[in-house]
Amino acid sequence: MNPSISVVVPMYNVEDYIVECVQSLIRQTHSSFEVIIVNDGSTDQSKKRCQQVIKNERHFHLVDRLNGGLSAARNTGLEHAKGEYITFVDSDDLVERDYLQHLIHLIQTKNADIAQCGFLGVDQENGKDAGYDKSFNVVSFEEYMKWLIAERFPSSSSVCAKLFHKNCFSKVRFPVGRICEDMHVSNLIFMKKKTIAISNERKYYYRLRETSIMNAKDFLGSRQAALAEEFIVRYRIAKRHYPQLKEQAQQKAVTAAISAYALLGDKDCYRNRVSKVSSFFHFLRSERDHAMKNKELSVLYKLLLFAMTTKPEMVAPILEKIIHQKNKIVKSQSL
Repeated sequence: MNPSISVVVPMYNVEDYIVECVQSLIRQTHSSFEVIIVNDGSTDQSKKRCQQVIKNERHFHLVDRLNGGLSAARNTGLEHAKGEYITFVDSDDLVERDYLQHLIHLIQTKNADIAQCGFLGVDQENGKDAGYDKSFNVVSFEEYMKWLIAERFPSSSSVCAKLFHKNCFSKVRFPVGRICEDMHVSNLIFMKKKTIAISNERKYYYRLRETSIMNAKDFLGSRQAALAEEFIVRYRIAKRHYPQLKEQAQQKAVTAAISAYALLGDKDCYRNRVSKVSSFFHFLRSERDHAMKNKELSVLYKLLLFAMTTKPEMVAPILEKIIHQKNKIVKSQSL
């Protein structure tokens, strides 16, 4: 008999955290589940420590693969999953004992395709509460789409802290080699208009680490470009399926594209309109007239939008300083 839930845990060089993560899954109160730990070519002691802790757990399976990144590891987990429902737990994170029971109860009582619980960030350096998803209520699907478009909560686009019916991943896989893979997959799933039940109970703990790739300085430009691409996709989804959210979605897409446009290249990139910079330029130019009338877009971004689509090489140095200063402020506020 197949388990009701498959838990996919991608693992790569997390020897200091994997035991604690796996132990939080061993303690689950839900009885019908399997855990698929995908060893993505770890070069440290992650595999050995994992084997030691799961040696007596028949419903835990360790799958080895060559290193291919987070998306490839999750896709491998999906291929091995036998459960009716699927959840993802990162190998340096933790979950409460009733994590699975809570999510499956939400799906069953609300007749939903997806369930989401509270998502709490914990700062690994000093142990303080990072303040993610303090409290929110069960909402309509349209309201959730507002959150998704506005990125109201860091966990809105994450596939973690969620339980999905396996049909959500019919013809959907994580994009290998792409940054912001969770946001990309969320866009594909919600294009199917899946229903979601949301709880304000925090059952998932996300560990914040200074060494994490998401905190690396050289990651900023590429990540902003990936974010901008996905916000543009969400804008197109809103225009087609949720016209009442169109202005808010456009505001997010335009501001993200402006930020990416500034961070990606030097003056030559602005002058030559190459690669992704070119695609952002054409998007901004095509949206300029409508965006100038958008009440959700600030005066500052309207001025930047007009300047960038007329004399981008002149405004580039100024805009780059504004974006970098903004990111410094955001980072200081999160510490």
